[in-house]
Amino acid sequence: MKIGIVTTFSDNGYKEYGHWFVESVHKFIDENINVFFYTDNVDIKLKSNITNQRLEKSIPDLTKFKNRNKDKSPSNFMFDAVRFSHKSYCLYHAAKTKDVDLLCWLDTDTEIISKITPNYIQNFLPKGKFVAYLGREGTYTETGFLVFDMRHNYASEYFERFKSYYDTNKIYELEAQLDCHVFDAVRIEMEKEGKISNQNISPPGITKTHFDQALNGYIAHYKGAKKTVRDKHYGKALKRKEKLKIV
Repeated sequence: MKIGIVTTFSDNGYKEYGHWFVESVHKFIDENINVFFYTDNVDIKLKSNITNQRLEKSIPDLTKFKNRNKDKSPSNFMFDAVRFSHKSYCLYHAAKTKDVDLLCWLDTDTEIISKITPNYIQNFLPKGKFVAYLGREGTYTETGFLVFDMRHNYASEYFERFKSYYDTNKIYELEAQLDCHVFDAVRIEMEKEGKISNQNISPPGITKTHFDQALNGYIAHYKGAKKTVRDKHYGKALKRKEKLKIV
């Protein structure tokens, strides 16, 4: 089974926190997994299973969306569709151009702390399910980690619908404009149509530490303010790994 991990980060994001992610990819991602970076101008020495391509050069529709909406003034990050559009167009492009059976999205404000193998990724997605995701009861999905079955009969339709929210500005009809809201909108649409069924991998009853719990011992998450205190949270993640006796 061919598995790919895709992500994107800006030049500033690489300097602030992404370099930890890249270092951990080199150290812990199995060489049988392909990793696809989409970046602005960062040049990184990479192993043979990792590629780095220029985001906006690869995806002209991203530039069109940004130019079309550059004059919008969001009141806060929840309504900043332009800021989060990079991730969405990157995910779409990888889904359409990378030859993999499973495509995993992983945010770069994370750090891998244990060996990630094809089996580890595969186990998140039972047969017949389209996407594994971190659901949160009563609010939008955490999309920092996703696993898609790219051989699913409706995979292509899902990603075309996903992208159309940006290409047609339909995203501005949603209650908020994070990529999470587009993910949920299309997922729920297609669930109701009976085209896809999906796997919520969040532990029951958990709303704030779902990422850490679902990926416990393997991936540390430095979302938001945690980026500024990385060492503290990295240490906590290693303690959880030790407690679980993960080699």
